[in-house]
Amino acid sequence: MKTKKIAGTDLNASSFAYVGDLEDPATWKLPLFIPGNAGLTRNMIKNAVERFATTKIPDERRAEVWRVIVGACRAHASRLERSRPLHPAQRILKPRNRWMNLTQKKKKLEHWELYTQNVC
Repeated sequence: MKTKKIAGTDLNASSFAYVGDLEDPATWKLPLFIPGNAGLTRNMIKNAVERFATTKIPDERRAEVWRVIVGACRAHASRLERSRPLHPAQRILKPRNRWMNLTQKKKKLEHWELYTQNVC
């Protein structure tokens, strides 16, 4: 059985989010699981989330690989935290101040409705 050394540990193909060719460890991308080390496993999952966008993965497999990464996050109780700016539509709905008054909420809602009419 083929293995690839990551963080001083030999990992098999089942420890990676993407396996291009089972016989070629050079095609194995985004390690997710380090046996016996929960802290390092969490770090690997966080790295996979951050590196997913820049990793060369065929377009037809991207959705499947992302689901594997999200599943690993859920299994290891990691939260997907955004390090990139939110989409404009999400930014509108995310209040900066918890104590917005009713006028501010209506203004945000009107802006959101205008945005969805123009985009959708």
